[in-house]
Amino acid sequence: MRSRTTRKRLIDAAYRIISEESLSQLSIDHVSKVAGLSRRTFFLHFASKDQLLAEVLENLRPAYAETYRQWSEGLPAELGAVDRITELFRRIVERIGQPGWKGCAFVRISAEFAEWQGHPAHGPVAEAQRDFELWLADELRRARHASPARAARQLAILINGLIISQMVHRDAAYGEAALAALPLILGQ
Repeated sequence: MRSRTTRKRLIDAAYRIISEESLSQLSIDHVSKVAGLSRRTFFLHFASKDQLLAEVLENLRPAYAETYRQWSEGLPAELGAVDRITELFRRIVERIGQPGWKGCAFVRISAEFAEWQGHPAHGPVAEAQRDFELWLADELRRARHASPARAARQLAILINGLIISQMVHRDAAYGEAALAALPLILGQ
């Protein structure tokens, strides 16, 4: 049990560093310091910083997916799937426009490791993207969309592009442009 608690402290410390500082600040020494543990203790639980990063992302995946599900399920039942997806985009646009928003951890990390297909972080990032696309496709199937898988992929591309554009430009016009593009994908 103690070993599991120590491992969780390291994972939590790494997540705090990634979300509050940046991925570039993630080092074994910094994680150990934030967790209040020794470097030696770090290596009792993880072989490398990369292994820790992959586990942080794997732990983050369910929360990432759950946020979107909660946003969708919290909407009035009379809204159809297309309206729920539109509202999801509105909420994303609202969230990314908030001061202090640093971007989606999965998008930031995928940009950092784009050329490293074999990196341990690649798997959880790709799985999170796949999970999100599958969820969107299910929503679109319920709405009887003609091409739910294709539209889900287009929506994922639109969301990821919006997140990157907002990280670079910090301009609400990108959110407005993404919302304006939705009818083209959703067939409205």
